[in-house]
Amino acid sequence: MGSSMMTATSLFGLTGLAGVLSDGAIRATLLLLIVFAVVGLLRQSSAAARHLAWSAGLISVLALPLLAVSLPWRLEVLPTMNAGSPTAAAPAVGPSDVVEVSIEPAGDVAHSTPAPAPGGDQHESQVSTHAAPIAMADGAPAIDAPAPATWSLAASTPTGATSELGLLDIFLAAWAVVAVLLTLRLVAGVLAVWFLVRRSQPLTGHDWRGVLRRATRRLGVASPVRLLMSDRVTVPITAGLVRPVIVLPRAAGSWTEDRRGAVLLHELAHIKRWDWGTHLVARAVCALHWFNPLFWVAAKRLRMESERACDDMVLEAGTQPSCYADHLLQIVKTVGRTHAPAGALPLAQRSEFEGRLLAILETGIPRHRPKPLRAVLLSALVIGIAVPLAAMAPMGEDTGEVTSDPGTFPVETETEPDLTREIEVGTTLRALRGDGHPETPVAPKTESVDPSFDAPHVDTAIAVPLDIDIPVAAAKGQGRASIRRTALVTALRDSDARVRVAAMNSLGELITEGADSTEIAALSRALRTDPEPQVRRMAAWALGEIEDARGIPALSDALRTDQDTGVRKMAAWALGEIEDAQAVPALGAALEDEDPEVRRAAIHALGEIESPTAVEFLIPALSSDDVQIRKHAAWALGEIDDARAVDPLAAALKDANAEVRRAAAHGLGEIESPRAVDALVAALKDADPQVRRHAAWALGEIEDARAVGPLGAALKDSDAEVRRAAIYALGEIESPIAVDMLIPALKDADQKVRRYAAWALGEVEDPRAKDPLIAAVGDRDAEVRRAAINALSELELRPAPPAVVKALTDTDPEVRRAAAHALGHWEDPATIPALKAAMKDADPKVRRVALMALAEMPNQQALDALVEALKDDDPVMRRAAARALGKNE
Repeated sequence: MGSSMMTATSLFGLTGLAGVLSDGAIRATLLLLIVFAVVGLLRQSSAAARHLAWSAGLISVLALPLLAVSLPWRLEVLPTMNAGSPTAAAPAVGPSDVVEVSIEPAGDVAHSTPAPAPGGDQHESQVSTHAAPIAMADGAPAIDAPAPATWSLAASTPTGATSELGLLDIFLAAWAVVAVLLTLRLVAGVLAVWFLVRRSQPLTGHDWRGVLRRATRRLGVASPVRLLMSDRVTVPITAGLVRPVIVLPRAAGSWTEDRRGAVLLHELAHIKRWDWGTHLVARAVCALHWFNPLFWVAAKRLRMESERACDDMVLEAGTQPSCYADHLLQIVKTVGRTHAPAGALPLAQRSEFEGRLLAILETGIPRHRPKPLRAVLLSALVIGIAVPLAAMAPMGEDTGEVTSDPGTFPVETETEPDLTREIEVGTTLRALRGDGHPETPVAPKTESVDPSFDAPHVDTAIAVPLDIDIPVAAAKGQGRASIRRTALVTALRDSDARVRVAAMNSLGELITEGADSTEIAALSRALRTDPEPQVRRMAAWALGEIEDARGIPALSDALRTDQDTGVRKMAAWALGEIEDAQAVPALGAALEDEDPEVRRAAIHALGEIESPTAVEFLIPALSSDDVQIRKHAAWALGEIDDARAVDPLAAALKDANAEVRRAAAHGLGEIESPRAVDALVAALKDADPQVRRHAAWALGEIEDARAVGPLGAALKDSDAEVRRAAIYALGEIESPIAVDMLIPALKDADQKVRRYAAWALGEVEDPRAKDPLIAAVGDRDAEVRRAAINALSELELRPAPPAVVKALTDTDPEVRRAAAHALGHWEDPATIPALKAAMKDADPKVRRVALMALAEMPNQQALDALVEALKDDDPVMRRAAARALGKNE
């Protein structure tokens, strides 16, 4: 009897997980089939409505196991999942068919068959336990506890049971291995995005920031969005929820303003809709249910509807469908196959692009997002379906309390859920890099140039609350936000440190438009007095997020006196976020902190504050033994832009470390003092090409004619990026002396050097560049041809060069647009026939630019062409013609 019971118990222990997985798979599949049906009913609705249904369905799939264990009632409708138990799969066990089970203690203890007890079953086993020390958290002394016993099956297992158990073992092992691999792939994808963001170049130029501001206003995106550029992506990607980020490919530097606006609108739509979160949910569901193709189809449909919903938001924001489709098509054609981390949302993928393009161009389809009430009802419908499915149980299953058999051992489980994901609160300073190049403008107007030089950056990783519900009675006259904030301030005094951490995290995210004195006082008190370092770190983080100067005294005290390094680092970061000169003395004193990361965080904060009073603290830091301190000090001095730093930074151009020299050159470029010219000219001969590049860029920012000769010599540098930076600088200085130096660069082996040279000659506007630029209109590279035409348009030419007229038939549409623009600038009547022909161009933008060029010409032929354009099939052309007729006099 005892042996038979042990046999059943052991087999059920090994097959129980299979039963749980089977039940869960059935519930999840039924739920997903219902979601497929719901989405089918929504086929005439907008993509946003269908995406909402898919999102609610996949989130409900993840929630099914939690609902299944928490619901107090059951619906016994599932088939009994006991095929793996001995009573269902194996024949009746007789005296000669018992399974011998031995329980071996952990450790190197030899197994021996125990002697049978008098009168007992000869197949009964004995249990041995081995004491193993278990270390307790928080430095508590170790205690002795029995180690878990290991179970092994003897060779006398009955044939039926052996076969059944082997199949279950294979299934469970396969499921676990693939699920773990897919989960690790998802985690690796998220980490890849994190590393990509750390290594990307911030886009801080006025042109990009202006487009971003306009796009955020059009979509109503409230959260701040980081805009980066990287060589490691081929299409724009979006990631993040609390601190969203958009990473653009390097090719985006040559995009037109219209294309930039359209792309940013699409990526901001992802952020506004929280698509990154649903993307990760879909990936997680596929990892758990990898064996079911329905889930992969659902994840793909979710992704497709997400992109279409974002496309709809772009169109609703006023973007012309044909122009938007053209932008996407050109991006996809340029990059070919897209490569994006699994943890990011790429702009476009070829496999789904055709359907998106048709949806963009189709008229009459609904594009609006579901109204709030409809969205709530739709989500409630899908989630409501999940509740009865979660309550499903196998028929005849005993759901009451199970009394443990004397021959079995109870398994203790931890019943208290972890309320937070414990992530160490830390501060990291991103290293200054020089892995890019100044982006030179090629359009008729000058674009800002970013030296691809990253400032130190502080990332904060915080504990995120999961399911914390603080019931608060609604007070009369109080808004919901006020009630939440009041409750969270009360929670800062909770006896559980994790609750205090969660409350501070929520306060930091909730308070976006000013905190009251009670909230600041509560956070300051926690920062000064809480015994838990993690709580104090979170308090410092929250004060930094709120960005209120009333938090400076507590943060300054923490920076000076707190014993925890993490708290001091976070306090320094928070003071930098507040950006108030009151914090300078405390941050200056922190430059003597024993921990180098605290010192770096303090320097970063001083650079963020940009107060001239910090210069006296930062200049001595240029002589620090720590390379990182010297590098960050040079960056911070550049941010402050104080002439007192010129001589110390000039001396730092001779530092033994190349990264420090790069930072010094960048800092001098930010200050733009002519006193730095001689030192920067000397740096043009530095052994490190990135130092030479930054020195050239800095000379361009200073715009001193004394640098023209040395920059001309730098045009022969072996490094193409140095040559580009030197050309950029000569274009900024705009000295006629540079013309003879720049003309040979139009034949440089590097395409970007030739493009930069054409742009720079356009900036100088010297007639001597006419013939070389006309020759460059025939360059093999389209961007060089476009830059040469743009440069020629800066010159007063009449008649128009035949090479530019011929460019109206160039294979590249942007070259054709540039040619039409230039011809309109010159107003040469001889070009009217060519411009009229360009009004039939396949590219709509070329047609419109040609039309506007004709509008510049006070000529009867041009007027006739504008009148004829009022009959064009394209309504955009007809509108443009109507406007142009008002200008043509």
